[in-house]
Formats: sequence, C-alpha cells, structure tokens
Amino acid sequence: MRGRSRLLMLAIMLVSSVACATTSRLYNGETSELVNVQDVVDQVAPGTVIILSEQHGFAPHHANQRQFLDLLGAKNFTISTGLEFFYYTDQSLVNDYMEGDLTEEAFLEEINWGSIPFSNYRYQARFPLAHDGFTLAINAPKEVTRQISSGGMDSLTEDQRDLLPPNFTLGNDLYRERFEEAMGGHVPAEKVNDYFISQSLWDDTMAWRVSQFMAENPEHVFVVIVGDFHASYFGGLPDRMTARGINDLLVISQVDARSADEKEFDELVAPHSEYGVRADFVWAVEPESRDISANTPAQQADTPLN
Repeated sequence: MRGRSRLLMLAIMLVSSVACATTSRLYNGETSELVNVQDVVDQVAPGTVIILSEQHGFAPHHANQRQFLDLLGAKNFTISTGLEFFYYTDQSLVNDYMEGDLTEEAFLEEINWGSIPFSNYRYQARFPLAHDGFTLAINAPKEVTRQISSGGMDSLTEDQRDLLPPNFTLGNDLYRERFEEAMGGHVPAEKVNDYFISQSLWDDTMAWRVSQFMAENPEHVFVVIVGDFHASYFGGLPDRMTARGINDLLVISQVDARSADEKEFDELVAPHSEYGVRADFVWAVEPESRDISANTPAQQADTPLN
C-alpha cells in the first residue's frame, strides 16, 4: 500500500506540473494577434529605443529580456542598455564596475543595491560589453524622490533641485489617473500628489538621460529595462521619451497572465476601453495550455514564438 501511495503522489505531482506549465507569447498591442519575437527584432534599426518592461523579480520576464537581447545581438547592432535600478549620479560607479575596476560585491555595496537579486539583471547590465555599447545609469537619485514623497517639491534643497532634469514635467492626466487608482489605500490621500511627482521624476529623468545619450550616439540601439507601470499605455516613460525627442520608440509591456481567465487576459493584452493600447507589443507569461486559436493569424499559425 505504501508503494501505491507513493506512485499515486508522483502521478498527482506530474499532473499538477503539466497543468501549471507556462510559456511566454508575444501579442500585437493593437490587434492582439500572436507575433513572432524574431519578427519584432527584425523591425529594429540603429537609433531605436526599446522599452522592455518587467515585473521586478519575476524570472520569466528576465528570461524574456535575455532572449530579446540575444536576438538583437545576433543582428550585429551596437547595443546599449539602461536599468531603472541605477541612479544617474552613480554613473562613475557603473563605469568602474563595467571596466573591471570594481568587483561586483563592492559595486553593489557602493550603490546600495536593494533586496532583489542582482543575478536577475547582471546579464542585461553587462550585455553592452560584448556589443560595443554602454551601460547607462538613468534614474533619478533616490534621496531626491524620497524627499519629494515625504515633504513635497518645496522641501528640496538647492543641491537636490540641481539634480532635476531640465524642464522637468509631470506625467500626463491619464497616467495620473492610473497612478491614483493603483495607489488608492496605500498612501494617505493628501500625499498622493507628492508621490506622483516622485513617480514622474523617475520617468522624466530616465527619458532625459536616454535622449541625451541617443543624441550623442544615434547609431546605437538602446534597451531600457524598467517596471511595467512606467511603460504601459504609453504614459509615464514612453510619453516623456517622445516629449524629449525620441521618435524611434518601441514599447514592449510584459505581463503575468498565469492565473488570468479569458476576460482578465483580454484586459491585459487587448486595448483598454479608457487607456487605449497597452504597448506596441505585449509579452504574456501564460499557461501553455491556453487556447490561442483566436489570437493566431492564419499565416502565422505554425510559427514558433521562441
């Protein structure tokens, strides 16, 4: 009986693992049709900025980022990357780490790396080393955004104000609406405006840094690794990128659709009734068993995605 119980348990575990098997599929943000990843890479030309989002610490999203970079690398582009987690005031430390003058341990200590394992981002950060590119620190200094969140813009010192991007501009109205909805109940109502200023400062600083870099290096392909809220529905970072003169922009929003029913999946992938198209392409981590026939154009039905 004991042997039969073990066999039954193994069978249950096997069925569960099959039922929970996931895959990543890429969808056209306007039509919701399946798209081949290679076909998207083939649209990229020198001078393109790609925003490739993620849910922080979610391994399938990091794997997709690495896959996308590898496909770009095979095109022999000059590729640079920018990570949300690197503050632009730490650029010299990033340079020292990339050039081997700082060990990884010392580098992470110097920049006060947070709790997310750096192994999630090491490949993305160091990828430019093999592709004649540059790793750019792009985000606003944490001490500035924290000061705004706690005390508002008026509480900034002159030195902190000097760290703001030129012509700093808040995110647009739809972005603010989405932000207020997401923050509801998490912070006091009277603090939401200060938090939105901080959120906007992240976006506008990243856009400023990348636009500066691309103006000086127009032959590069630049990949921005950033949290999905900054990227989705073309608010936040895409909006500020466009405002700062980046015209060749490709936005890929990554979502976790593992537990989504069909209605929830459509809300993640299809254009939103109020906010519009989520991104140029939506990369969904979903159950391998999900029926995709409705999303598959006939001419691409047999085309592998990855």
